[in-house]
Amino acid sequence: MRYLIIIFLLLVTWACEEEIPQEARDELIAQEVQKRVDALVESKYERCMEELLENANTLVDSILIARAKAEKDTIKKPMKPTKPLPPEPLVLEDSSAIKPLLQRQDTLK
Repeated sequence: MRYLIIIFLLLVTWACEEEIPQEARDELIAQEVQKRVDALVESKYERCMEELLENANTLVDSILIARAKAEKDTIKKPMKPTKPLPPEPLVLEDSSAIKPLLQRQDTLK
């Protein structure tokens, strides 16, 4: 039974297919080819525009850098100041002997 249903469905689908005339088939093929050609041309155009913009950006950047270098401030910076001389050592006039300030008491007494 299953095989009969499958054969019946195959016969129905083959019977329902419509034969497309050769002229219509050629026209459909030409339309599809034209769509693909248009897509390819559009893709190449977009790629070309991206490359063109990238090259233009590089050129503009290099022009701006060259301009900035040309307009760079040419005034020299002032020199760093020299270090001051070290101070002279202090001379103490008191020549007495050194004594301890606090007298330490022996804690063991």
